[in-house]
Amino acid sequence: MDHFFKQVDAFRTSKFKDIYLDGSISGGFMTMIAYFIMGSLFFCEMWAYLSPRMLTEISMDMHQADLLEIHFDITMHKLPCSAADVIVWDTFRESPLPITSKSVTKTNINHVGDELGVHDDENDPVYLVEHTEDHPELDTDWDTSSPVFEKLHFEDVVRYHDFTFINFYAEWCVHCRQFSPIWNETEMTTDKMVFKDGDSNRVIVKQLRINCVDFPTICREQNIRWYPSIRLYKRDLSFDNYGGDRQKDPLLAYLSSAIGNSHHIVNKDHSIHDEGCRLEGAIRTLRVPGEFHIQAKAGSVDLEPSMTNVSHTVHSLVFLDDGESFLNFLTNNQGAVPPEVMDNAQPFSGKTFIANNMHEAPQHYLQVVSTIFQLPRQKPLVIYQASAQSQIKMEKVEKIPQAKFSYTLSPMSVIIKQDPVPLYEFLTQISAIIGGTYTVISLIHSTYDTVSKTYKNKMGVLD
Repeated sequence: MDHFFKQVDAFRTSKFKDIYLDGSISGGFMTMIAYFIMGSLFFCEMWAYLSPRMLTEISMDMHQADLLEIHFDITMHKLPCSAADVIVWDTFRESPLPITSKSVTKTNINHVGDELGVHDDENDPVYLVEHTEDHPELDTDWDTSSPVFEKLHFEDVVRYHDFTFINFYAEWCVHCRQFSPIWNETEMTTDKMVFKDGDSNRVIVKQLRINCVDFPTICREQNIRWYPSIRLYKRDLSFDNYGGDRQKDPLLAYLSSAIGNSHHIVNKDHSIHDEGCRLEGAIRTLRVPGEFHIQAKAGSVDLEPSMTNVSHTVHSLVFLDDGESFLNFLTNNQGAVPPEVMDNAQPFSGKTFIANNMHEAPQHYLQVVSTIFQLPRQKPLVIYQASAQSQIKMEKVEKIPQAKFSYTLSPMSVIIKQDPVPLYEFLTQISAIIGGTYTVISLIHSTYDTVSKTYKNKMGVLD
């Protein structure tokens, strides 16, 4: 081993001119250290030369694209697919932005989050309705079968009113026939009355009859076991059985007392909605500030505001110029996009926003910044980074809650491009590594050699 170190010694010195000395162990050891340092630095420089740095610049937004793509994957926990739709409004909320392409897949979700299959919009039922003059059939007694009732559901009738006082009867029932005039007289009175709940809110109350001979399915589902059965239903489909006297005054007294003492017309956690919906897809629209909404679908359904819960989880929400081009870019340039850029492009990824009370809606505000990738021999590519803030907003009682993502476009752009090391700089650095390492090690070795000889001379052991 000693012979090896002497052989590789590159720092042999002599105090006599033109006299060649054998290598020393210390010189060989220093030489090995020098080789290791030079090799390590050479490898680092070679890696830096072959792996160009990504340089980031900030400039005014000169990106002139006309269109913007919004890619989303959002689960609405208590809004069924039949009542969910996606729309984009302009920032002034005057009209929806024109959508040049829209691809949305809806997946039904049960109450525990399991997927139940892709939703078919063509089979959407009428889900919930507001109390307007457009639905007089929901105030009609269900006395006889009629085409009017073919598209109606018992749940629609109950949800149409704040309170529905229902008399389930059968035509053959003697007690029902005796009670019918009293019920009709009471109904004429209640139609003219104003009822208020325990919070002094005016509520909609309606008396109805359902003939269990013509509508046996409804009566079976409601577990009607005797006639007449009188129930007061709330909008959340819960009910109380009336067991008092079948006279006008007791009926009116019961209604006034039950409604006047009621404070919870619907469940605060909206547990009536057993299904949710996962919406995945992309929308291509104008590249202007706007609002991306998940809301009640227009036309086939209207949601009752107090029964609408828009709690949701955002799996991803990304703004792009061209989704297909960006996916190809990621495939062909792995590692070219810094991880922090991808993180900033999805500020809501995996986050859940819960509306715990009625008339609440999670709403989000995004500042979107175009980020342009300029790589050699490739077309510039754009992704949008975003900063985001959220709040739970209290909506007006008559307004349907919506999940809103309001976004504005920053006037600045981030430009990311490669900063390769020039060949001349690489060669200069290699030369500097070799010369610098040799010089430094030579100085260290000379110092060590001088100190060693001085020490040995003092000790009298120097030859």
